[in-house]
Amino acid sequence: MNKKFLIIFLILITTNAVGEIYQCDFSSDKFRDGKPNKISCSGDPEEVFSSKYNKPEVWEHCDIEKIFRADSIKDMIIDTESKIVFYKTENVPTEYSKKSMYNYYIKKGETEQVAKEKSERIYPSSENLLTINSITSGKEKIYYNEKLKKSYDPVKIIDTKFIIFSDEIYSFGIYIPNISHGKSILFANSTSDNSTWTELRFGHCENENS
Repeated sequence: MNKKFLIIFLILITTNAVGEIYQCDFSSDKFRDGKPNKISCSGDPEEVFSSKYNKPEVWEHCDIEKIFRADSIKDMIIDTESKIVFYKTENVPTEYSKKSMYNYYIKKGETEQVAKEKSERIYPSSENLLTINSITSGKEKIYYNEKLKKSYDPVKIIDTKFIIFSDEIYSFGIYIPNISHGKSILFANSTSDNSTWTELRFGHCENENS
């Protein structure tokens, strides 16, 4: 975290009295055959996801790719009292991509040293500080305990949070079910002249106040 973000963050955290603090992680699996944590969906997939290499059918609303590079959002802190969200981005090569790109660069005529350096390149991470615009509290009914493999009796009622946050340009939303093994959803919506789409990430958030 750079000094400017660190100073702001520490001031806001230390003045927090009654709000909630969530720690979240939306990390990608680092294996080629792992489960990706990101998916993009559109009402016009034949336009939004079309390229010279691939043209989706009109009914293929969502675009999911195997993991080539592990693209993650990590160390996310959501402070509802101070109305801030901080997170880091990370993009690292998987073992599959290292081998694949190494062979690609060798075929392109690069030396072994250059091919190795390029195939193992780690993109610079970024640190992001955004402002919470709105927080909506809700309830949900949970009927079945997956861990114990039995129904809740009576039905379990859990709290949920729906948080919208943004910077000068981009807006994001996050859905958080307040249950220890629950999965959170992070999303960002985009639009062009005649199409819209959303990017979803799946991860986990812990309420530090619980």
